[in-house]
Amino acid sequence: MSIAKFDPNLLIVTWGPFLLNGFESGTAVTATLYQPERYTRKSAYGRSIHTLTTDKGGSVTVRFQADSPSLIVLATQIEIDQAPGGNVVYPMMVKDVNGFDAIVSPLARLVTIPGIEYTDTEQPAREFMWM
Repeated sequence: MSIAKFDPNLLIVTWGPFLLNGFESGTAVTATLYQPERYTRKSAYGRSIHTLTTDKGGSVTVRFQADSPSLIVLATQIEIDQAPGGNVVYPMMVKDVNGFDAIVSPLARLVTIPGIEYTDTEQPAREFMWM
């Protein structure tokens, strides 16, 4: 498993037509690749076997401030996805401010939805995960 962390202040995150913003300060956008891209193992005869993995599955985790404008967009997409026949899957792109792609996913679904609770104090950050 490979994990990369990015400073959200230096990123542009898009999910389909939506530009996501309002990231929690002091946190990182975390990308996890479930399988290593390449690996090497030894055969019974002592020869090295180099393998390229075709499984490119992974996840992206982002923490938003409680007053982030992106929360309204994400909540709407969650409602559509959970409705009968709903299937909200968009391309996801995470790139740095210079425009270089860091993470590109042709199809990403929002899978982890934070619980929303009432409190008289400051609201905690909301964490979302896409796969």
